[in-house]
Amino acid sequence: MDSYTVHAMGASEPPTLMEIARFPHWENVYSNILAFLLNTEEVHGFRQLFIRSIMAVYRSRCPDGWPKKGLDLESVQVTEKVEREVITDTKKRIDLLIKCEDFVVCIENKIWSGLYNDLGEYREHCKKLYCEHCDSVVGIVLSPHRVSDPSLKAHRFFSITYDALVDEVRQRMGSYIGSHNTQYQYLLFDFLEQASRFSRTDTMSDDDRKFLEFWRKNDEKVSNIQRKCDEMRQKVNTKMAQTHIDQCMEQLTEREQRVFKTWIYKRNVSVFDLAGGGDIDGCRLFLDVEFHPLRVTHSLGSRNERGHVAIASRISDRCDTKLSTLNRLGRPSCIDHHPPFEKSVREKAVETSVDILKQIAAMFLD
Repeated sequence: MDSYTVHAMGASEPPTLMEIARFPHWENVYSNILAFLLNTEEVHGFRQLFIRSIMAVYRSRCPDGWPKKGLDLESVQVTEKVEREVITDTKKRIDLLIKCEDFVVCIENKIWSGLYNDLGEYREHCKKLYCEHCDSVVGIVLSPHRVSDPSLKAHRFFSITYDALVDEVRQRMGSYIGSHNTQYQYLLFDFLEQASRFSRTDTMSDDDRKFLEFWRKNDEKVSNIQRKCDEMRQKVNTKMAQTHIDQCMEQLTEREQRVFKTWIYKRNVSVFDLAGGGDIDGCRLFLDVEFHPLRVTHSLGSRNERGHVAIASRISDRCDTKLSTLNRLGRPSCIDHHPPFEKSVREKAVETSVDILKQIAAMFLD
């Protein structure tokens, strides 16, 4: 369930615009908004609010002497240039580069992924572009949680959290925001809320980070696999699910057929509901038969989340089908791990479904 659905169902925090648009964790979206807000000449009218805020956090927490002793970071008047995706000589990309009068800010924006970037090359590229400021490159890694990596200190980058930046902006915003530009005030407030909310979420597990690192190194192969998986899913779509329903219903008596309402969910799931909103011992039972490229899954659930586990146990006792494992939704399931392209597997799926459906009908009709 995505974040917007959770909020819409009654959580204490209403959805932000980024959650409604379904990209609350996209690094590019955050970077694009930051580029807009960091530009003192943009139409938002917030002037130096963001650039001075991030410089204040940097100055208050980074080691002494970074980036250059005596440099006044917080008095910046104008961001002369704000660039996105600046390409280095070896085709690496700097997320954000901000040129000010006396220094250059190089920001690596991290949301989900780990820090695998060549920060040394980033710094050297900034020097090459703006050689007159070669001693005044401010290196920042901006992320929801504090980043600890030897490469930061080695290349004079400093980790800043979104929480720290948001707190600083909120403390300063009264001096920069007037009664005009209401639409951009809304954007600002919404972005601050989203950044603050995201920073409160749990960090990724080690397994998540390992997978992301694998994904980064094998992006093209992973994309090809994903594309092929999508093609294979198309082969187990509505036609197979509908054929399954038809073949199952053919093996039920007319009286048993009237017990069920059938339909297709997500193009590859055959659903057997109790007709007319009926129930068995107060349980509004349903059977899902989901076709994947590598397996067929039978799952029993309840529309009112009541009694389906106990009923699954009764069904297992009465017939050959053993519903034992619980899937991620807490439904008793049985899984055939053979691809449904094989005729024998499809026939076995029908046999299993009919076995379960007859027991459900018997319980319902008793």
